[in-house]
Amino acid sequence: MGHQSGNLFQKIASLFRTSRIRANRGREPGKSGSEQVKGPTPSRRDRAPRFSAARPLSYRPQGALDWCESTIQNISRSGVLFQVQFPLRLDTVVEMMFKMPAEITGKSETTVICRAKVARRASSGFSSLVAVSILNLREAAP
Repeated sequence: MGHQSGNLFQKIASLFRTSRIRANRGREPGKSGSEQVKGPTPSRRDRAPRFSAARPLSYRPQGALDWCESTIQNISRSGVLFQVQFPLRLDTVVEMMFKMPAEITGKSETTVICRAKVARRASSGFSSLVAVSILNLREAAP
C-alpha cells in the first residue's frame, strides 16, 4: 500500500487544490467571497461530477468525541452531500470517515478520513442534509 497509495492521495489532494484555486479566480484582492459582486450562477457543467453513493459515512464536528452514523447521498472529488441527525451550522468543520468510490480514485474503493467544511444545508420533511467541501483527506489505517 505504501508508495502507490501515497501517489493516489497526492493526486486526489491536487484535484481539491485545483478546485479551490478555480473557485478563487476573479475575486477582488482583499475581499472575501461574500463581499464580491455576484456574477451569473455557474452552470451545472462547471461543477465537479457527482456520483450517487448510498453508502455509510461516520462524521463528527471537529473536536467532538462521538461519531454519528449517516448515509452519503452523493459525492464528488470536492465534496460530499449527506444526511445529518442534527443540523450543522454553515462553516462548521467536520471530520468524516467513509469509503471513497473507485469512480473518484480511479483505483479500488479506499477508506478515507477527512476534514470538511459545511458549505450548504437543506431540509426536506424530517430529513436534514449538508453539503461539505473537503479540506483535506488521508487514507484510514487498516
